[in-house]
Amino acid sequence: MDPRALAEKVLSSSDVAFLATCDGDQPRVRPVSIALCEGMNLWIATYTNWNKVGQLQRNPRVEVIVLVDSGALVRIVGRGLIRDSAEDRRRVFEAFPLIRRYFSDPSDPDYTLIEVVADQVGVKDGWELEYRKVPL
Repeated sequence: MDPRALAEKVLSSSDVAFLATCDGDQPRVRPVSIALCEGMNLWIATYTNWNKVGQLQRNPRVEVIVLVDSGALVRIVGRGLIRDSAEDRRRVFEAFPLIRRYFSDPSDPDYTLIEVVADQVGVKDGWELEYRKVPL
């Protein structure tokens, strides 16, 4: 399977990713839910007061890994940008039903939206040793 098709298959097959942010000189990794995937860019909903929000405001550089049961995975290097437009908040809120368990509506002040903008994407299946570059 070509790299782009494999990456799209992995991203559409999982709603969990591992997000790495920078906290000074200490990397921080945590699982996050993918609220929406658009091409190679991911949207993540989170609580406004959680540490990752402040970390991204200080340094937006991120890496994300999305892994599926077959062992195929996508690695995204990019920027985690805080998005606060009413349209983006509404669009992601409507696209991700699970969000209603945590936030009352798109204007909930506890709801923060992160867009992971991909600068580089690599993909590999369970047996490959090297990442294959995905064209953006």
